[in-house]
Amino acid sequence: SPAPTALEPRTVQAEPGQRVLIQLNEGEVLLTGTDAGELRVEGVTIASDQTNYSVEQYGDEIRIIANYSGGGANVAPLRLEVSLPHGLTVRVETEAAAITVHDFNGDLVAASTSGNILLERIQGSIAARSSRSSLSVASMRARLKSETGKPWTISYLPFVQRRGKE
Repeated sequence: SPAPTALEPRTVQAEPGQRVLIQLNEGEVLLTGTDAGELRVEGVTIASDQTNYSVEQYGDEIRIIANYSGGGANVAPLRLEVSLPHGLTVRVETEAAAITVHDFNGDLVAASTSGNILLERIQGSIAARSSRSSLSVASMRARLKSETGKPWTISYLPFVQRRGKE
């Protein structure tokens, strides 16, 4: 398999209340809260010539878009790591990409068609939806609205876990 290629790191100033849209079609995205006043994006791809990647500011919204157009990858073709200042309003949309969010205090919408979603140590208003995969939540002080495309169960040991039927 090809060696991963680093995506160009990007840093954008971000203010509390500002909106952030993150779209990734395939792979995984890791979001981590930070006390810094800037949003930082780093990542890797298995094929830079088959990856469309941009970090742009549109008015008061920061848009992070990463799409892989190749096929048949047996590893995650894209991986984004985003450091998010606390207090932002973040929307993450993926097709076949896993979403992990930890140590974040702000408003979050996480939606994936077929990627797992893991939320750890989150505070704020949260809406999460995974149509065909699992949603796991650990250590959260938030208002949570969650949906999965299939029935789910809740286990209280040692964290809350919501999972579609196996």
